[in-house]
Amino acid sequence: MKVLLTGATGLVGREVGKELVRQGHHVFVVSRDRDRALREIPFPARVIEGNLAQEPLREDSLQEVEAVIHLAGENISHGRWSSQRKRKIYDSRINSSKNLILTLAENKNIKTFISASAVGFYGDRGDEILNEFSCRGVGFLSEVCQDWEQPVLVANRRVEGSSFRSVLLRFGMVLSPFGGALSKMMIPVRMGLAGCLGEGCQWMSWIHIDDLVQLILNCLTNKEAQGVINAVSPEAVTNKEFMFTVNQIFKKKMGPPLPAFILKAFLGEMSQILLYSQRVESLVIEKLGFKFKFPQLQKALEDVTLLWLDGAGVLCHEQYLPGSPEKNFIYFSEVKNFEQNILPEHKLKVEFLSAQKVELGTQIRYRVKVHNLLIHWVTEIKKWQPSVQFEASQVSGPYIKFQQVHRFEAMGEGTLVIDLIQFRLPLGFFGYLTFGYFILKEIDVFFQLRRRRLFQLKF
Repeated sequence: MKVLLTGATGLVGREVGKELVRQGHHVFVVSRDRDRALREIPFPARVIEGNLAQEPLREDSLQEVEAVIHLAGENISHGRWSSQRKRKIYDSRINSSKNLILTLAENKNIKTFISASAVGFYGDRGDEILNEFSCRGVGFLSEVCQDWEQPVLVANRRVEGSSFRSVLLRFGMVLSPFGGALSKMMIPVRMGLAGCLGEGCQWMSWIHIDDLVQLILNCLTNKEAQGVINAVSPEAVTNKEFMFTVNQIFKKKMGPPLPAFILKAFLGEMSQILLYSQRVESLVIEKLGFKFKFPQLQKALEDVTLLWLDGAGVLCHEQYLPGSPEKNFIYFSEVKNFEQNILPEHKLKVEFLSAQKVELGTQIRYRVKVHNLLIHWVTEIKKWQPSVQFEASQVSGPYIKFQQVHRFEAMGEGTLVIDLIQFRLPLGFFGYLTFGYFILKEIDVFFQLRRRRLFQLKF
């Protein structure tokens, strides 16, 4: 199936795009910057350049599209909601939906139109149990969600002879190991300072990202899926229960509560994301027979926090590259390419290799310059599965622990290259608090530059 995906560089869009390709679909992506999207989306796609928040797209190839998954939208948790910020949040959802529908107005091939929405539709509802038939609430987010959904619900009436399913997925809080709300909790939780927000009695409706992706893919092909669907797990919890469970997993005691007035003072109107209560269930998912992989909060949190439990800093980088996993594995495991993919000013030099070529047990000694500081570093290959993965771990160097796993997954006609890094600094968590941000930033800059170089080299 030819599927148009918006929001492909976002937390959910990246995972949906990968799963679409794994299932054999052909993906079209909309982006304001075509080259940037081609570098950053971790799956093969045809990228259409345009800004749906401003105008419809003019691209004839979109008439081939058979389904739409519309996930585009400005992040609501990045900064206080000034008038300008609220306008961007609104336009990125409502205008993009309207312009997307105008773009596809003459396309009679579309069978399914799936659009994201959010449980913010229901407003602040206390202990009331909410389902797909509950009325909207009040407030900015409720208004945004209602206006976001409306164009999609009526879209198929505008095209003569067209008949497609409109699906509105109201997302709960998405739990993911990388990004989203949970990543912002990691520092206070690991410091033992994470307590409930306000009185902690507000209800939180959530969903594990794996379940959300599979639900979206289910709605793509399941003809019974139609209209509004609450994309939430079966187990809503109060904020107090949520924070207790997170702290329990990290073997921490509950920190002091953060009073609502402080949140309102610092975040302004945006504090409603944290303080509004939405006890949401899904009657429709139950009827569709969809099976959750993570229906309970405990198991979901254990899964998404697994990499963080030993106190390490964690970073995951993904890039789609042409060529087979075998060819990419060889490229990344050749020593000459270690030096090629580092910044010139870092002056990386491989000083010693314990074997003629890299293999299991090989030790590699580097010299590298970072911010005018010369560092000697020895790593050892701890895992070696040709065309699948290899792992390099620090033997001696500036870290207490530095482990980098390179994974290679066949993705369409190319390869998804995944770099998973875990590091632990001297001085324990104090060291992470002091230097962790700078280390993560430095590693991220390296990967951004490597991404550009590999893109130029291989495309």
